[in-house]
Amino acid sequence: MARQKVEWKDLFTFVGLDASVLMEMLLSEEALHFFRKELYSFEENLLFTHRICLGECLGLLVGNYNFPKEEVRRRIQTLIEEFSINILEEETEDAPYVFNIGKKYGWEGEVNRDAMIISAFWRKGINIVIVRDAIFEKVCKELKIMVIPFPKFS
Repeated sequence: MARQKVEWKDLFTFVGLDASVLMEMLLSEEALHFFRKELYSFEENLLFTHRICLGECLGLLVGNYNFPKEEVRRRIQTLIEEFSINILEEETEDAPYVFNIGKKYGWEGEVNRDAMIISAFWRKGINIVIVRDAIFEKVCKELKIMVIPFPKFS
C-alpha cells in the first residue's frame, strides 16, 4: 500500500501577516495587546511575513513617523522574536497572475509589492492572512486564502 504524501500546510495553520498589521503592532501597544489576546496562539499557528513587509515598515516608520532607523530595526526584531515570525524571502513567478486579480479591484500599473507578497503567501500554502487593506483582502479571498481583518489602532 502506497503512502500518501502529507505536506506541512496540511498539518498546520499557516498565518500570513501583512505590513499593515505589523505597522499597527509596532506603533500601538493596544494593537500588540489585541494581537496577543485575540489572534495569537503558537500551538495552532505558524506565523509568516515577507521581507517586503518588513522593508515597508522600516521605510514608513523612519520616513513618515521620524523614528531612528536603529530603533525601528530593534522593534521589528523584537516583534519577530516574540511571535516567532518566519520571514519569506522569495518572489514567485505567480506575482503577475496575482496582480491581474488585483487589477479587478483597483491595482494599476505593473506588478506591485502586494502582488509579490500575496503570491509568496499563496505559494507557501498560507491558510489565513491577517490584513487591513481592502484590495489585499479581496485578492486573498479570490485565491481561497481566508482573511482576518485587523482593526486600526494607531
